[in-house]
Amino acid sequence: MQPILAVELLFVFGYLTWRTRAERARWREWGAAVAMSAGISVFLGAAAPSGGSEHAPASLWWLSGIAALAAAALAVAASAGAAPPRRAACLGIATGITWGFLAAVIKELSSHLSGGLTAIFTNWSVYVLMGVGTLAMLLTSHAMAAGPLAASQPGFTIGDPVTAILLGAFLFSEHLATSPGALAAEVAGLVVLALGVWTLSGSTLITGTTTEPLRPETGEAKDPELTGRSS
Repeated sequence: MQPILAVELLFVFGYLTWRTRAERARWREWGAAVAMSAGISVFLGAAAPSGGSEHAPASLWWLSGIAALAAAALAVAASAGAAPPRRAACLGIATGITWGFLAAVIKELSSHLSGGLTAIFTNWSVYVLMGVGTLAMLLTSHAMAAGPLAASQPGFTIGDPVTAILLGAFLFSEHLATSPGALAAEVAGLVVLALGVWTLSGSTLITGTTTEPLRPETGEAKDPELTGRSS
């Protein structure tokens, strides 16, 4: 699923460009979308998580759950009273963190599948999966309804795999590549990813503004459709 997330943003950005008829979408915006997808792809490929155990101690699960809940709660709190783009972005981050934690729960649950229904329903992970899964779906719907899809999508795309990788290393002792070359690639991927996020955050698809020249007699944008989108 993580490789799909790496290219998902490109499809979303392309759809929004077509949907809003933003034929004048600047090359730097497309470059930012490509950079984000490339950055997360390079990071995931360089980190190459492997090995690890099937189960994690209860103490580590408690720490992880509290940390993930606190991070998601902070993102939700930051969305309160914010403008639609920022609100959508914050809720998108909370959603990505929640889905990343859910991925770790699914890994724990999957180790019990061979034991049959008894092993599944006598383990805590299936019930946490139901509860956190419901929360993740609610956050997703609120993030998508809060503002532009292009604002919430980076949080989905980035938060999920990064959270899942960190939890995999912390909970299941998965090994991440730490050679000088791998570390350099991981840092480079994150830098490219951050630059893409920063650049795309100024996209008119997110801000809802337009740089269309104004009619001197009315002070309105020449393209009435663009004017409607910026109001």
